[in-house]
Amino acid sequence: MLKENRAPEHGDLDIVAAVLPAAKKRKMKLLCSIEDVFRSDVPGVQEVAEVDLQGRRTGTLCLFHPDVRAFWMGLATDLCKSYDIDGILFFNERNGPLLNALGTSHSQNIASSRVTCFCEHHQKAARERGINFARARQGFIRLDQFVQAALKGQRPGDGYFVEFWRTLVEYPEIILWDRLFDEAKHQVLAEVNQAVKSLRRNLQIGFHIEHVNSFNPVFRATRRYDDLAQKAEFLKVVVYNNCGGERYQRFINNVGSTVFRDVPKELVFFKQ
Repeated sequence: MLKENRAPEHGDLDIVAAVLPAAKKRKMKLLCSIEDVFRSDVPGVQEVAEVDLQGRRTGTLCLFHPDVRAFWMGLATDLCKSYDIDGILFFNERNGPLLNALGTSHSQNIASSRVTCFCEHHQKAARERGINFARARQGFIRLDQFVQAALKGQRPGDGYFVEFWRTLVEYPEIILWDRLFDEAKHQVLAEVNQAVKSLRRNLQIGFHIEHVNSFNPVFRATRRYDDLAQKAEFLKVVVYNNCGGERYQRFINNVGSTVFRDVPKELVFFKQ
């Protein structure tokens, strides 16, 4: 039995059904957004959750798990069948293992040993692409050791950035494994687009790009607008600034504690 997830004060209110007529009356388009993050206590999440570097189940959904992909396609097509909406906005609020390991995001903590995903489905995808799983895992273990030492202020002989870059040179599988995350997410976007278009060709599919894109060059390098434009009708690039300052500060604190620890934090900033 699914856990009740509606606000009790609103009863059986169907918000899409309630808003849709008013939107049509005003000649406004209505699109439903699909989140890519679910709480770990939602029934079924643990069975399809990612596996971290230490083999532990996490609370995030594995992008290569067939049931996860079927769920997102089913959810998107059900919304489009059930309501006369104009399309779907697919959210993207997660990062790959390299960014998470280094803390190159606005996360409040760095957990380099908790990076994902190393499950059987990712291993299968890696084999199909000629990526050595054992080498990739060993590379992330090495990266975890670097990060943990950096957080303790244990400076490598050649400095923090050189040691980080040396790790990538010796384990190029780190980059290849990190790319699996974005590749899987973009595959899901393309699959949802195709499934929705099979119902109505005029339905629009959008892709949300979180505002980390505006201050994180590592994140930005993993996304090409021209490529994403082939998979979606529009891109929702986040530009709001109400939380930008504090999150940018966390990003600077994080990278200034690992890769750029040799640089004074007041000098660590990235101008776009």
